[in-house]
Amino acid sequence: DLSLWAKGIEMVAHGLSGITVSLHLGYGNTSGSWNELLQLPVDELAIDLTAGHSNVSLLHRKKVTKKICAGVVDARSTLMEKETVLAKHIKNLRETLGENLAALSPNYGLEFLPRDAARGKLKLLAAAAGKINKDRKETHHGNRTRGTAEAGKN
Repeated sequence: DLSLWAKGIEMVAHGLSGITVSLHLGYGNTSGSWNELLQLPVDELAIDLTAGHSNVSLLHRKKVTKKICAGVVDARSTLMEKETVLAKHIKNLRETLGENLAALSPNYGLEFLPRDAARGKLKLLAAAAGKINKDRKETHHGNRTRGTAEAGKN
């Protein structure tokens, strides 16, 4: 009952200022209640983007009006994601969500994984995000340099 959730969130956040209210929706398909979730009195929705493509497709189909914390690393498995695949996924999310991509995270807490696997997942996430940032800076720098050189010709 999302109206009950909304009342509960309003009660918890009442009187608070200068904070981000986030609702973490782990391990599940949100497609059946997506429109209602977007109406909840939260600033950010944290959603699982590893359990299938239904949640990912929501972000591409509908205009997202909330900040999104994208759970892109699977906390249910010690199997490591491939960095190149993860980086491509993050790049697509950034292009789709723009400024509404608030954060990247595992899809849930890592407390049930062995510590070495949990650390490995976080290092992988950092490396994939770093690759996207590096590529973005190089592209931006390359465009700026090219534009400057072209301007000098005129």
